[in-house]
Amino acid sequence: MVVYRFLLTPRWLGILAATLAAAAVMVLLGNWQLDRYHGRTEINERIDAGLRMDPVPLRDALPAPTGGAGTAGPAPAEEKTWTKVTVTGRYDTGNVILVRGRTLDRKVGFEVVTPLVLADGTAVLVDRGWIPPAPGGDAT
Repeated sequence: MVVYRFLLTPRWLGILAATLAAAAVMVLLGNWQLDRYHGRTEINERIDAGLRMDPVPLRDALPAPTGGAGTAGPAPAEEKTWTKVTVTGRYDTGNVILVRGRTLDRKVGFEVVTPLVLADGTAVLVDRGWIPPAPGGDAT
């Protein structure tokens, strides 16, 4: 026991405390990473299931909004996110939104978002794709 007496010095006790604290932090970070992995896996499984399913009418996946004009409807239930839907209406081209700062193949451009007005007067925002900026235009 005399040989290991130096392990009881303040320096070695400090090293032991730091090592135990680092080990505890590593275990907590490992559990956090594992929890994130499980969450991501669940989301990816929902996305994959949505890609394989047949489209359903919009009202089967999302209830109609209950507020007045200009109010957003309720968010879809978590199990309904990534559901393919079908919807019929007319594009409101007078209210197109260009979302800037979107990249595609390392080029900065705009996402084009257009309201699709349904027969009952409600609207759904549709991302119609990406467009590059005008030559010499401001894309930032």
